[in-house]
Amino acid sequence: MIGCVSAVAMLWGCEPQDPFEQPNTTIVDSKPSPGEHKEDFCQGQAPLCVLGCGGEQVAAAPACLSGNWSCAEGLDVEKCPLYKGTCAPGQECGAGYNCVKGMHHPVPSNEGVCKRGVLHRDVRLENCDEWGTLMPGESAVLFPSMVGSIVKFAATVGVSVNCSKDGCYGYDECCGTCVGEYAAELSAPKSDGQPLFVRIESANIPCQGGPCDLSCAPLMVGGTYRMWGVLSECTGHQSCRLILMGACPL
Repeated sequence: MIGCVSAVAMLWGCEPQDPFEQPNTTIVDSKPSPGEHKEDFCQGQAPLCVLGCGGEQVAAAPACLSGNWSCAEGLDVEKCPLYKGTCAPGQECGAGYNCVKGMHHPVPSNEGVCKRGVLHRDVRLENCDEWGTLMPGESAVLFPSMVGSIVKFAATVGVSVNCSKDGCYGYDECCGTCVGEYAAELSAPKSDGQPLFVRIESANIPCQGGPCDLSCAPLMVGGTYRMWGVLSECTGHQSCRLILMGACPL
């Protein structure tokens, strides 16, 4: 052994070599670092980048940088106001917006206000035909994955009621003022699981009256209907909210 490496010099009593006389050796790690050669990966749907809120043009495609989506040009339409301007035939909504009837009943329309979000319509769903109709068991499973789309399903209509006893004196079970909205519980036949509760919102308050004389129109509580509308939100497989567009008795 001609010389001693400085790391073992103290053990064997060898003097370390002059650093200028040591060979110029470079240690190369053959294993790549954890992030080396790894492409960026972004979870979730890419945003729609627009050139101004309510504008007609879509900006350049978004980029995935360090695991996050980013609009290199323009801005993410989700940062724009929920409602932006009005719409009519010949006066379409801008990129990233959809024409709906109004803020209180946001269903697709040819005239109304522009609502953020793009809703794909299929005219085959928006009628009384059987085409595209989901049965209660199918709806209970599929609805949570269909938020933001128009759905068509068959169900027995119930009602969700809220009553006020303001102005009532003494015990009178029929005293009070009540309002209610349509609802449906969807589950597969003979299923032991918790049914999916669907709130069905219409353009006007469908049920009004007192605790003993509640009146509902145009749908009859207890009747079975084929309904279609915008599935606006769901909380897991517990509850969903549907904005009603139309219904036909079965």
